[in-house]
Amino acid sequence: MKLSHSFYGVVLLFAALLLVVTQIEGFKGNIGIIIIVLSSVAVIAICIIERQKYFAVLPIPFAVLYITILQEPLNLPKIDPWFLCIASVLVSGSLFLFFKQYQQNALNYTIRTVSSSNDNNPTVNVNFGGVNWHLNADNLKTVKLRCTYGVLNVFFNKTESSPNGIVVEVDLEYGGIWLNVPRHWRIINMIGSCVCIDRNFAATPENAPRLTLTGRVLYGGVNVLYV
Repeated sequence: MKLSHSFYGVVLLFAALLLVVTQIEGFKGNIGIIIIVLSSVAVIAICIIERQKYFAVLPIPFAVLYITILQEPLNLPKIDPWFLCIASVLVSGSLFLFFKQYQQNALNYTIRTVSSSNDNNPTVNVNFGGVNWHLNADNLKTVKLRCTYGVLNVFFNKTESSPNGIVVEVDLEYGGIWLNVPRHWRIINMIGSCVCIDRNFAATPENAPRLTLTGRVLYGGVNVLYV
């Protein structure tokens, strides 16, 4: 799984801040504490930027900051560092389990079937559920698919491609998307290895209608089936 640009951005900012702080007089003797505090801040920043991806670990860096910089200045209750760290790990584990169960329950919702009217640039959004979506278009140009904690099954058998082909923009988090396309279409995958294309079909010619897949996938997959 590739790490996001946001992750690398936070790491670079953290490295730059660390270089500056360690050169300030008065901080040089406390380099260990500085690294711990800045690491905790970096983890919190990554959790906020990446949202669901890392949020379950948030209690751990907050516990570290409580011990190192918040407890004394704010006159907060003194808690043994070991007990606080163990408690933060237990809370993180609990959040992870609740989150995982919530995800599983979301994917067990009843799948509904819908059909779009004649639309050459349709958009569909699926959140915590499942949809069988039958497209209808006589000059299909773009398709935008947004799916979060769900399942989306898209059927292209009642569509005609535009002369310039079709661009399908995917935004998928924690779920699956199935694209059911005519056998004579040509698939161009610009997303990456998370796309699985059914290869049990005759090779399509270069001038065949093109369907280009773009976008991003986080903890999920896109399957292309020929019908």
